[in-house]
Amino acid sequence: MSDSSRCQFLHSLPAVGAIGLGNGLPLSPSNSPPPYDRARFPTISIGLGGDLEHALGAIKAKATIMAGHTDLYFTVEDMKAEAAYVPQAWFRVIPSLWGHMAGSGLNPADSKFIEREAKALLAI
Repeated sequence: MSDSSRCQFLHSLPAVGAIGLGNGLPLSPSNSPPPYDRARFPTISIGLGGDLEHALGAIKAKATIMAGHTDLYFTVEDMKAEAAYVPQAWFRVIPSLWGHMAGSGLNPADSKFIEREAKALLAI
């Protein structure tokens, strides 16, 4: 499958199906989705000539950007770097063993963490 086809395929998946399994298991190198080259196929920056930093910097809303501690699809390092470009964003790491499924509602501790962070954002 070409990179372009893979990109289109991944964008067509619902959020839960994006892990490529749908079995609720935490991601690991043996069951992770095909690689997605976000540098070559950024989605938010398409209308801005592919300039991801400019696109993220144009976001005016206050935001909490979260990444699952064990997410191999959207890694903590990548998400933290991207969150740094959003002027009013706070970055938080979901302390979860559920990989890309962190925050899907399957783990009560993840849900409680996300709910607390959302309430903090709304209180600002």
